[in-house]
Amino acid sequence: MSSVAVTAQSAGQQAAKAAARKRARRQRHGVGSAVRRPGWVTYTILAVVLVVSAFPLYYTLLLGSSDQVS
Repeated sequence: MSSVAVTAQSAGQQAAKAAARKRARRQRHGVGSAVRRPGWVTYTILAVVLVVSAFPLYYTLLLGSSDQVS
């Protein structure tokens, strides 16, 4: 019994057709292939997270390496 038949029994014919279309699309592109690459927004968010995460380490090193002012 295929998963499309199970889907048809449990969720209806429209869901089974959608599952079959999704499976066909996945087979065309190959399993695990990158269909869509991340856009510039994703890289911008990652860059902001990197800067925010790296700043406390930089500040700690800056304070730890400075001399005491008398």
